[in-house]
Amino acid sequence: MSEVITLGISLASLLISACLWWACVRKGTVKMTRPTMVFLGPDGGMEALPKIFLRTLLFSTAQRGCVIENMFLRLSCSGIVQTFSYWAYAEHHEKLSRGSGLFVGPQGSTYNHHFVVPKMAAAFEFPGGPVQIEVFAQLLGQTNPIRIQAFSLVIPDKLPGRGAGLMFDWNPETRTYDSDEHARPRQMNEDFNPMEFLAAFAESEARKLKAEAI
Repeated sequence: MSEVITLGISLASLLISACLWWACVRKGTVKMTRPTMVFLGPDGGMEALPKIFLRTLLFSTAQRGCVIENMFLRLSCSGIVQTFSYWAYAEHHEKLSRGSGLFVGPQGSTYNHHFVVPKMAAAFEFPGGPVQIEVFAQLLGQTNPIRIQAFSLVIPDKLPGRGAGLMFDWNPETRTYDSDEHARPRQMNEDFNPMEFLAAFAESEARKLKAEAI
């Protein structure tokens, strides 16, 4: 009888140790949800650098969380590969923070992420047709960056005029991104209000529905 009790205590201790390791010791990794909103266009006026803006949630698979040192984005299309290495993020009305470290917990954090090409790639133009966008994160303590998200969308053969860009909104029914033209007359800096951007998108959709009804 005593042997059975001893065995039960040992198994319970082993189970507690395993749970403790899973919750507090395991490093885990960072995951990213599919962005519901993506913007492609200039980071401001006509002479601004090309930029990709998206809103998404980042979360850690480990209870203790993870620290992101840096993030970057890569666009691929028909042999063209361009890295958007300048990263900044903000939440709603907060000022933009240049990406220099971000703690991500298991509950997740939703931010507006801004990825801009380096100045040496200022001549880059978004190609028409289907493109793949990959998002990478460099985690603290790891040598190589990891890919945390990849998705595809279709860019029209020709983007709108200079100083304008395209807004893509995720359609859960078709499981594709629907595009809509939007002008971007000002730079997405610390004064940028993403809610104004969403309001402009909603207004554009309302105009479309009104025109179709007529």
